[in-house]
Amino acid sequence: MKIRVSWDSPDYYQPTEDTYEDIEVDDNATEEDIENVVKETAFEHFEYGYEILTTKEKK
Repeated sequence: MKIRVSWDSPDYYQPTEDTYEDIEVDDNATEEDIENVVKETAFEHFEYGYEILTTKEKK
């Protein structure tokens, strides 16, 4: 079955054609399988980073 995964960024404008991707999943995929694939697909379109702020300095 074909599923359209879409995402939105309130911080900046994206053309409509850049805010979705059509993916194929097995016809017998469960809701959990579909949700996992959708999350993985959407996550590929975002960058992230982090900084640990609670480390102690060594003297």
